[in-house]
Amino acid sequence: MAVHLENGQRVYFTEANAAQRAERPPSTILTSFFAMCEADPFAATLMYVEMPKYYTWNQSTKKFQRRKQGTPVPDWPQVFSTDALGRMYTVHPRNDECFYLRLLLVNVRGPKSFAHLKTVNGHQCQTYREACQLLGLLENDSHWDLTLADSVLWNKYKEDILHRLRIQTNNPDIQITDEIYNEGLILIEDQCLTRSFD
Repeated sequence: MAVHLENGQRVYFTEANAAQRAERPPSTILTSFFAMCEADPFAATLMYVEMPKYYTWNQSTKKFQRRKQGTPVPDWPQVFSTDALGRMYTVHPRNDECFYLRLLLVNVRGPKSFAHLKTVNGHQCQTYREACQLLGLLENDSHWDLTLADSVLWNKYKEDILHRLRIQTNNPDIQITDEIYNEGLILIEDQCLTRSFD
């Protein structure tokens, strides 16, 4: 699941539609999550990574829809759950504001906007880091534990990506470079964005 700063999503445009796309960028999974939290009382009880358990992503409309099948959720008519998992992209700590945004997304239920994530007890914080600090999310090293766990997951599977690349290029000596690493992340993002959470 994508993590991006406000107005930081990837936007594709042509010369003909550049102004329109800049004015109204398309919805992303994250911005649609905010919209669902605003419109749907049940969604407002969830954290970002919990959405796929109860909602599906419609790629063509770029909106979440409630699941129509699964286990009924007690006290919530027409809400069903499945064992679907959501996995948020990792964010390097050097990309600090995005890193702290991600930290908020795994700890705050039902945020309605980027500004909502920066608001703690009625105080509008200037940065996501400040919001994390006020919420007590930086008082211990748990955020580093989460970051390291995500890093371990990438390290576990990056060798497979390298192996596949060596086979595709018929070059057993190819090594991962920053360019290949970034291309791999873009391919992973593209795959995630084109797949439904069903």
